[in-house]
Amino acid sequence: MENKFDYATAFDRNLGWLTEQEQQKLKSSCVAIAGVGGAGGYQAQALARMGVGRFRIADLDTYELTNMNRQIGAMISTLGQDKTDVMRRMIQDINPEAQVEVFSKGIDEGNIHAFLDGADLAFDGIDFYEIDVKRLLFRHAREKGIPALTCGPFGFGASITIFSPTGMSFDAYFDFKDDMS
Repeated sequence: MENKFDYATAFDRNLGWLTEQEQQKLKSSCVAIAGVGGAGGYQAQALARMGVGRFRIADLDTYELTNMNRQIGAMISTLGQDKTDVMRRMIQDINPEAQVEVFSKGIDEGNIHAFLDGADLAFDGIDFYEIDVKRLLFRHAREKGIPALTCGPFGFGASITIFSPTGMSFDAYFDFKDDMS
């Protein structure tokens, strides 16, 4: 059997859930995922399987044995490897045509503009306790007019919150202020 990739065939079972026009929009869309360990790794994999064509992924960490129980990229074969490199390979194993730009030092004030420029959607997969980095992502996504979402586990479920660039901000929703410790 020949392993020839064909986008239309690979994602044709999305049709019915999506129209042909919506599938083509996904193919040309760019998603920026900050943090690709736990939630962000699953988001990247699901979006790749939906046929998203362009990714920007950021994470400054490597896979460790303690990630095995909850992170899609954590396997014996990936221990010690950059999470962004593993996820880039996984995305491109699903869709070899996908363009994946890697930010292996995570996101910060110095690269947030490059991370978000041209993105259609921003995903927050940043560790919960990294509030300053989360706030940076949501603030800049809002300034650039990019919808951004975060997801948090609750018991056996999850809460997904989407922040529209014109609705309530991440900081207002969670009542975060610059002078908080």
